[in-house]
Amino acid sequence: MKANSTYRIALNGVVACLLLFSSQLMAQRTRAQIQAEVAAYQELSDKLMRVFLNPQAPEVRRLAAADTLVIVTNQELIPRVLATFRNTKESDTIRSRALGLLDPQLVRDDRLASEVVDLLGDVEQSPTLRRASMKAVSLAAVAAPAMIQDAEKTFDVLRTVAQDKDLTIRRGALRILCAFGDDYAQQLLIDGLKEENADLLPDYEAVNLIGLDSHTDYYPDLLKIMQSTKDSRTRLACVNILGPYSEAQPVILGYLNDANADLILRRAALVSTQANQPASFSEITAGLVGDDSAPDALRIMAIQTVMYQRRSPRVRPRNEGELDQFDQNVRSLRSRAKSEALGKVVEDYINRLKIDF
Repeated sequence: MKANSTYRIALNGVVACLLLFSSQLMAQRTRAQIQAEVAAYQELSDKLMRVFLNPQAPEVRRLAAADTLVIVTNQELIPRVLATFRNTKESDTIRSRALGLLDPQLVRDDRLASEVVDLLGDVEQSPTLRRASMKAVSLAAVAAPAMIQDAEKTFDVLRTVAQDKDLTIRRGALRILCAFGDDYAQQLLIDGLKEENADLLPDYEAVNLIGLDSHTDYYPDLLKIMQSTKDSRTRLACVNILGPYSEAQPVILGYLNDANADLILRRAALVSTQANQPASFSEITAGLVGDDSAPDALRIMAIQTVMYQRRSPRVRPRNEGELDQFDQNVRSLRSRAKSEALGKVVEDYINRLKIDF
């Protein structure tokens, strides 16, 4: 018996060693395969890059080669790509594509960054080149925000092109400026929203950009826009911003309780109310929960929100007299919930909060 036990232990040890060895071997093979794939990609990338950089090749072929590339992977080729971008004899399409391959260089090469910003601000340049410049600056703003923030020249150009005739350039400039909380850009958008003939961005986009770093000074204007706009997307964007504004809260509650309002708007109003009026949320939404004509999706959201607000690791049972209107309305749904989803949430609420009596 003892010998058999010893044999089994030894056999298990051998199996464990074999498994460990095989896993290490597989890992080594995987690493080798990955290295081979990287080397093959590098070789292909170099071939395609040389096709793109060959001025004697047909432009269609050069662009087709560039379409497969994302960035310059061979550092030795960067000077040639830079030269292609700077070569005014090349077509604007080729130069733009070269700039797109140099996006990572923008945060490391001050000269290139300055050239790109100048190109963006030069209205005499082609739209193709200026849009490529705008894209490069946008990517740099994400990759190295400090570089953009510390470059006053860049901000000056962005503020100038924020009113450019080209929508792509306007949009890119305003997005960067608003992401950095630029007062000039935000005021420009507010003024544009108040002027019906302004042509900066679609209203809902403008409101969303203001919301990236909204100032309370803009709340009264946004409230007027929310109430007057006929565009549902703009109204929705305003609801998402104006939750903290006490003057807007009754209007937002009106959207929540409006049976004719779009469900997306009512859901946004519910989320806004929960985020900005958590202490009174159950009181505000008790009527909604008890209203059988209200969408189940809204009632479920309200019940789940209050359940998580009130749930604790040690919930004590309560007696009948301690139930508020929200509790009573949820409990009454046990017998009349029409959908399985609503019924499940009601049962969950009753059981978790121990009001099953």
